[in-house]
Amino acid sequence: MIEDGHSFPSISDGTIVVRGGEMKLKELRRSAEKARRELKRPGLSVFGADGMSVPTLLAAVGDRLPHPVVRLSTAGALRSNGFEVVATQAEYHQSIWVSPYYTDDELERLTSLFGPPISRRDV
Repeated sequence: MIEDGHSFPSISDGTIVVRGGEMKLKELRRSAEKARRELKRPGLSVFGADGMSVPTLLAAVGDRLPHPVVRLSTAGALRSNGFEVVATQAEYHQSIWVSPYYTDDELERLTSLFGPPISRRDV
């Protein structure tokens, strides 16, 4: 992905991705529609970088991920279940694309691919 003259690499399947918040349906719908407005495609924001530990990633991302809890998955788990994970917008930022007419079932299936919410302090 190239944005403002910068290229952001896509991440490998083994890379851990971090989603802020508890991933409740209302929040996911709002995020998907925000992506539709800004990126012309519905999706969810996550952060990830090849070879970077979760604590190091959280420190690098800083205030761009303000949530007190996070949920973790891998790019490979998402991709093997039909979700596309691509680099978008800024360093470390990835988008998980959902279908144009996504359903709550699709969002719940996506949520099931993440571990339970954990405190950032416990990562």
